Amino acid sequence: MSWRILTFCVSCFLSLTVSSQINFKLERMVEAKTSNFRIDPLGYLIFFEKDAVYKMDTSGNVLFQQSLKSYGEITDMDVISPMKYLVFFREQQAIGFFDNTFTPYQTGTRLSDLQVSYATLVCYSMQFDRFWVFDQDNSKLILFNTDGKRSLETENLNGLIGLQDPIQMLERNGNLYIVDRDKGVYIFDMFGSLINFIPIKGIQWIQVDTDNFYFVLEKHLGVYNFRTKSSLKIPLVFHFQSLFQIVKGKFYLTTGKEIHQYFFE
Repeated sequence: MSWRILTFCVSCFLSLTVSSQINFKLERMVEAKTSNFRIDPLGYLIFFEKDAVYKMDTSGNVLFQQSLKSYGEITDMDVISPMKYLVFFREQQAIGFFDNTFTPYQTGTRLSDLQVSYATLVCYSMQFDRFWVFDQDNSKLILFNTDGKRSLETENLNGLIGLQDPIQMLERNGNLYIVDRDKGVYIFDMFGSLINFIPIKGIQWIQVDTDNFYFVLEKHLGVYNFRTKSSLKIPLVFHFQSLFQIVKGKFYLTTGKEIHQYFFE
């Protein structure tokens, strides 16, 4: 199904402390294959459900459907590198690197072979020859090279900072963000040292750009501004699920049946 161009504005807007405004305008919608989706930096829409992957182009045309059954059920993927996707298979405790057609670069890597006890979160470093793993059993954060060698690790995060229930991890702008549902957002530098903590409880999902991080909280879209250290919440006027993506000034969210694309004004 091709994108449907829409011209009406969302009725809510964001007003930051500096009195600037961010207006969201709905630009396109596309039928969702599943509520699990990612947008790569080239604008390709990627859906995943169990062991199946679907990829659409920027016009909403399905390019292909791929099965990763030999690897297992997909838990998460990081597509910030458009030519080398990182896919995490938590039940199998394995990761795989795939090209933009989801052809594997190599056989999957079992995290036990990297001396990881039990990983619950995996994401790319912005240095794309590296990736982060959170080892839940040992409350340990580890940075690996893609050849499996360890670059650094930070141990006992539960004892040191009280990290208890991490549900999301991503690196942006040289910082690593870990969302703890019961605590807030922990921000680490590229060396794995804690540099900031934002105590907003109940966050379900975040995305980050240069000036702000965006989050879902109690069916609201929230914005935290790094410069002013202020946050606000905006109720959206339609039902949506917690997963959303921000890529190059475009904002994508899912209602479960459709993906909505917005742009900022």
